[in-house]
Amino acid sequence: MNLQACASKPRAGARRAAEEFLHAGGAPADVGIILGTGLGSLVDRLTQQRTMPSTIGAWIPQSTALGHVGKIVSGSINGKQVVCLQGRVHAYEGFSHEMLGRGVEVLAALGVKKLLVTNASGGLATNLSRGDVIVMQEHLNFVHRGRFAYNDCQPELISDRMPSLPGENYHSTLREVAIATLRNVGASGRLGTYAYVLGPSYETRAEYRWLRRVADVVGMSTVPEVVTARRLGIHVLGLSVVTNISKPDLPPDKQIVTDSNSVLLASAGSAQTIWKIFEQVTGMPFEAIHPKPSL
Repeated sequence: MNLQACASKPRAGARRAAEEFLHAGGAPADVGIILGTGLGSLVDRLTQQRTMPSTIGAWIPQSTALGHVGKIVSGSINGKQVVCLQGRVHAYEGFSHEMLGRGVEVLAALGVKKLLVTNASGGLATNLSRGDVIVMQEHLNFVHRGRFAYNDCQPELISDRMPSLPGENYHSTLREVAIATLRNVGASGRLGTYAYVLGPSYETRAEYRWLRRVADVVGMSTVPEVVTARRLGIHVLGLSVVTNISKPDLPPDKQIVTDSNSVLLASAGSAQTIWKIFEQVTGMPFEAIHPKPSL
């Protein structure tokens, strides 16, 4: 099934928000970035910045989560124009699945064709360490489920019950570049599967034991954005920073308590590694992801 033939378009509200952003001095871009917990300060490294509240145009809701300031920032990385969402909204804040993808719709309306999405996660696999970067190969969605059948590949509306388009969620070439960058800079990380859960509470020991059978890391975001991006025909790279390691079999008195502040600090510690991946991926030529058809 042809992805571009199936892709939907940003809704009117997203287009209006994008127009207001441009009218206020923001710039379009073909690369979009979503900065997750602990990584928001990376916008300070952009040149030619233009920053506005992400609520511009009254389309994207205001986040209430710690470390998610709710800004939309245009700028450049080594001369390549990008547009960033500094923070995101989550299902545990009370927002519907439809609202969680609104930021991606605005990015699409600004011209984004390649999305770099980041998050902080808990490590499930026993061979992970705090600060590792997981390059997302696939995800498991334990939050939003529903039956939906495509009608001639025409998903007119973005709804709670609509799946992503057929094909890989995370672009293989982008994954390869991210893995190569980790090796080149001497950072620890690998491919892995991300389990999406509701939150906001962290997992119980029983939940950790079960989740580690099926995933490498667990978190409370990202998947709705990826689903929306794929439906809009945007290629995705997912990067997950491991901020704590689950050890469910330790005695209770030896468990390390995980809280929002410790997650913020751990994620921020990997910001330089994430930035190096941004530099490599944003500098990729368009043809590297969209090869010309052979004659």
